[in-house]
Amino acid sequence: MIECIIELKTINQLYEMLEYLEERNILRDRDFDFKYQPNTEFYELYNNNRIVTSSPKRVAFYFKDGKHATYLKLLYG
Repeated sequence: MIECIIELKTINQLYEMLEYLEERNILRDRDFDFKYQPNTEFYELYNNNRIVTSSPKRVAFYFKDGKHATYLKLLYG
């Protein structure tokens, strides 16, 4: 499986990507799978001050064929 990670601005981008793949007959469970990772916040202590950092929304696609991963990354990455 080839992993392709793409940061998202909105959840609608994910729907666009899934629609794009479906239009090209690249089907989930047969050709790829994906995992959505929502924003997460982390709290850290730095010199006794609490700092909030966050990770961006992103989606991880796992493709059986590397050419699909490359093309999707070029389009949306």
